[in-house]
Amino acid sequence: MNVIWFKRDLRLCDNEALVKGLQEKAICLYIFEPSVSHHYDWDIRHWRFIYQSLMDLKDKGLKVLLLYGEALDIFKTLHERYQDLQIFSHMETGNDLTYSRDLILKEFFKENSIRWHEFQNNLVIRGLKDRTGWDARWIKKVKAPLYELPNLENAILDDDSRKLEELYPLPKELLKDLKENNDLIVYGGETQAHKVLEDFLKNRIEGYWGSISYPEKSRYYCSFLSAYISWGNISIRQIYKECESFKPFIQNRVSLDQYMARLKWHCHFIQKLEMEPEIEFHNINPAFNGIRKKKNKKLIKAWKNGQTGYPLIDAAMRCVDQTGYLNFRLRSTVVSFLTHLLWQPWQAGVGHLARKFLDYEPGIHFSQFQMQAGTT
Repeated sequence: MNVIWFKRDLRLCDNEALVKGLQEKAICLYIFEPSVSHHYDWDIRHWRFIYQSLMDLKDKGLKVLLLYGEALDIFKTLHERYQDLQIFSHMETGNDLTYSRDLILKEFFKENSIRWHEFQNNLVIRGLKDRTGWDARWIKKVKAPLYELPNLENAILDDDSRKLEELYPLPKELLKDLKENNDLIVYGGETQAHKVLEDFLKNRIEGYWGSISYPEKSRYYCSFLSAYISWGNISIRQIYKECESFKPFIQNRVSLDQYMARLKWHCHFIQKLEMEPEIEFHNINPAFNGIRKKKNKKLIKAWKNGQTGYPLIDAAMRCVDQTGYLNFRLRSTVVSFLTHLLWQPWQAGVGHLARKFLDYEPGIHFSQFQMQAGTT
């Protein structure tokens, strides 16, 4: 039996794991893991976006199980119930928690002769020792043909698979929270991702370059695709190809080129965490290990709550709390304020903003936090 494990790839199109897994009958599932919800970088807004994305997949006709439990327990149950298990998923460059989980699962699968097929996610390469030739490989991959819509008829939801939802049901209170909606936070799903991309390229790209650094202008001219990319509602390759197709119709080519360049930057930073996972906790440059050793709880609390007395900082912190979003310059500003003006260690704020950012992407988050803190 094939099992397709959705992670940060919540889409139907250009989904290699889904295409390969659905070549035969398969169970599709997403696991809401309690350990993840107890971790320092989690917030319910992340799971709401994921839940909305899964509902969108269901609306498109995909039969997918929503399970609540630890991944190892669920795969043990699957192993007990099905013969010849094969797991299909994309590689995940996440935090230390999910990395450790995957190592445990890898060992379990090996011990029980379960084949785990992992596929490259958003052009990040596993096992690299250095960056030699990385740019060329990125370009080759991003320009390769997209994976087409898979055969959804092979996704099954029979009596045996339904029993998994009975064994690992979403708690009622959690389900209630997942269904809540905040009009200030963007709504998840592959369908919505493509609507946002179309609107960006038709109506907003011309003003992108020259507006992205301004707090007010960026609320309109930025793409607002970051959350959709982070949770896999749309792939980097899909965006890149859409941008290419719009080139003949764009007057401000500098604006489009600058946006497309940032698609590579996205993968560049995630690749860094893939190769250097220790940057989640430790300074990239150890020469700075001796500074900012003490935490001031009062200052950190004021920063988190937007009560520092500095209007721009407080407005930004309250904004991200309510909307899950800040443009890049404001993200840089609030981190610089915390680490340079308040002289607090970057570790004191990295978890808070991870929880607040709807588009939280570990590979980008830790590198950018350290860049603004000056520890790179």
